[in-house]
Amino acid sequence: MTRFIKLRSRLLRAGLTVVFVLALGVAGVLSSGTKVVHANVGRAVCLSDGGNKYGPLCLNRNGGGTGLGTSVIGWTKDFDNNEDFYFQQINMCDHGYVSSTCPFAVGSGFNTRYLGDEIDQIRSTTSGKCVGNDVQHNAAFFGALETCNDPNTGTGGGDGTIFIHNIAGGGGTINYVENRYWSNYNYQSLGLDEPSWLCARGSWHQAVQVGVATVFPNGQADNTCQWTWAAP
Repeated sequence: MTRFIKLRSRLLRAGLTVVFVLALGVAGVLSSGTKVVHANVGRAVCLSDGGNKYGPLCLNRNGGGTGLGTSVIGWTKDFDNNEDFYFQQINMCDHGYVSSTCPFAVGSGFNTRYLGDEIDQIRSTTSGKCVGNDVQHNAAFFGALETCNDPNTGTGGGDGTIFIHNIAGGGGTINYVENRYWSNYNYQSLGLDEPSWLCARGSWHQAVQVGVATVFPNGQADNTCQWTWAAP
């Protein structure tokens, strides 16, 4: 069944809510549906709660695509091979964890807020690519397959490919995932002190576009932004 997608990525500035999806032509980004595949994965990156009437959504390579710019969507958890994503820790800052000065822009307050949380990229085993900005389709607020970083240095990857995964013992609320690129953009370009979260939001009967730059007006992400590496 063909399923279309919608994500509202919002910023609050001077009392104005901006809905980015209105200007980005999302319908032209996605293929007509998600390919049915028979190979299974043992675990997948899925919402820990909510997001779908039938259960949590998982990160999914839309249509089974593997090339740069393939849209990353939220799809019903079925552990097919399109859900072959995992959190890969990057050895940067404090040996792969947020330090007092890294990886966010100094002065933003984000390093303090997420001190001790894990620095990751979200990698697809089949494609060898990672979730990042969809620059190929001029829809950078949405997730797509992009070049991964060197996991030993955190360099060489596409924009938006470095995430902070909140873990037990870290500064953030567990399982929320912040995007470094867009959180820095909020602070440096928009003067906002709010991070950008990785989220999947939409109607229960739809595939859901994953946003790498979702900001909530109340400053707190909801349960469509909490991700775990889940087993069946």
